[in-house]
Amino acid sequence: MFRRLHIQMTFFSALIIGIVIFIMTTACNFIAENSTRQNAWNTFQNNAISCISHLETQSIISSDWILQAEKNYDISMDIRDNGNSLYLKKLQTDSLDETIDLSNPGAVSKLTKRIFFQMKDFYVSTALIPKSHGTVSMIILYSLDSVKHKILLQRLAFSGAAFLAILALSICSWFFTGRMITPLEKSRQ
Repeated sequence: MFRRLHIQMTFFSALIIGIVIFIMTTACNFIAENSTRQNAWNTFQNNAISCISHLETQSIISSDWILQAEKNYDISMDIRDNGNSLYLKKLQTDSLDETIDLSNPGAVSKLTKRIFFQMKDFYVSTALIPKSHGTVSMIILYSLDSVKHKILLQRLAFSGAAFLAILALSICSWFFTGRMITPLEKSRQ
């Protein structure tokens, strides 16, 4: 009888502990994911502004600078001068849901001085930079794959920590309920 009561009380306390830890873990994970997404967005904006500002001040654009910026900021760029491509690397936009045409920047309503937006799998920045000989237009893409990977790792870490906490607290509740029932057992004898 007391063995069954011990198991039931342990199960009940483990269930309550599990629910509380699940709610707390879910809330913490939600906050961490939002923070990760916001941090990635802010980093992308700062990096894109840095690239756009560099192009605004330069009259000659070095392909070495473009390669270095793409490598350092983990972005892809397409830069055009009056519709003619300045950079021969094909921008990887295979998974974009919509197409952004930079060949005629004046006809595209999304291109103004500087715009930032998010598509399904990318953060995107477009810019139309006036120059003395015309305009330089650019698009900068930042893939969200690394952000999704970080979020997945965070979820796994939170889930693992929650599982270990529930397991440890369930073991503690086993011993606690055992000690709590001991006086009842002794009084019955």
